[in-house]
Amino acid sequence: MLVLASWLAPTHAAHASVVLPLAAQAETGGTYIDLEGRRNGFEALAPPYGEARPGWKILRMLGQRLGLQGFEYETREEILAEMNARTPATVTRNPDPASEPVAIPDRPQADWWRIARRAPYGSDPCVRHSAPLQSTALARRARTLYMHPADAKEHGVEVGFWARPRVAQR
Repeated sequence: MLVLASWLAPTHAAHASVVLPLAAQAETGGTYIDLEGRRNGFEALAPPYGEARPGWKILRMLGQRLGLQGFEYETREEILAEMNARTPATVTRNPDPASEPVAIPDRPQADWWRIARRAPYGSDPCVRHSAPLQSTALARRARTLYMHPADAKEHGVEVGFWARPRVAQR
């Protein structure tokens, strides 16, 4: 099994035949098109650590070694040029400012509304496995349920009470 990873997890070492060191997102630059069709660019904040390489360079090398067509790029600018040639002109690098607010139709009244928060260290593959980051006050707050004191009293919820919220309907 071939694994490309920014860190070596025990499962990588246990199952992989080869682990290639992949540069972390902050160590590589590039461009992607988001779900709204907007082109977004980003630059590396630091050079890749050790022997790590950006993902496109690893894929280029693998494609060339396997004798596949389309893996001749030497720079990410060449990849961007082809991406620009293949994407519609409506895809822009710098999106327009936010548009005017849109009215949301009335929704049925519910007893509770869950406002989901993304844990600050919960989605990035480089940091979500970091025990020190997961034990910070910021990460713990993201896993905390907040409610109005009157609602808490009505439902018998006290400070320190363990709760597992679930969505009853969508």
